[in-house]
Amino acid sequence: MNDKEIRENRNAVIEYVQAIPNFKKAIQYFENLSDPYEPNPDNPGLKKRESGLVLTTLAEMGWGDGLTLKETAAWLKCALKLYEEVDKKKLGRVLTLTGRLLKDQKQFLHAEGLLSNAMSILEGRGDWDEALVCEEYGGLLKKIPKRENEGEQLIEKAKLIRSKL
Repeated sequence: MNDKEIRENRNAVIEYVQAIPNFKKAIQYFENLSDPYEPNPDNPGLKKRESGLVLTTLAEMGWGDGLTLKETAAWLKCALKLYEEVDKKKLGRVLTLTGRLLKDQKQFLHAEGLLSNAMSILEGRGDWDEALVCEEYGGLLKKIPKRENEGEQLIEKAKLIRSKL
């Protein structure tokens, strides 16, 4: 990266970190809470589907750019528990994002299990979530000897899905 790109990247990270309180306030608004939301993975206390979108957006955008592994995992756990209650169709995306987190931590066996489950939930939808799981799972499989071709096929499938959206 050149100096300009480094500055732009740094500014984007700073802007994201500054936006986190607004995400917390959005959940406060959706859930009619008295204070901005703080994640509690053991008991998220959330009921609104809209809160799940905020949770997954925080985790997806924040990992590596302002949120620690522990913070990202906390947001994803809250989203998982919320979607188990209010919208099981969204579980696939949360599993995909959690699988990505584990893949980035080189916990390939755990990541593969989650991504495989996400794939079974999202397969055939032809939407952004299916494209994401194909891309993440394909990227993981490309790192596993003798599964590289399977990984490449999934990445191509992700590209095809995205081209139709």
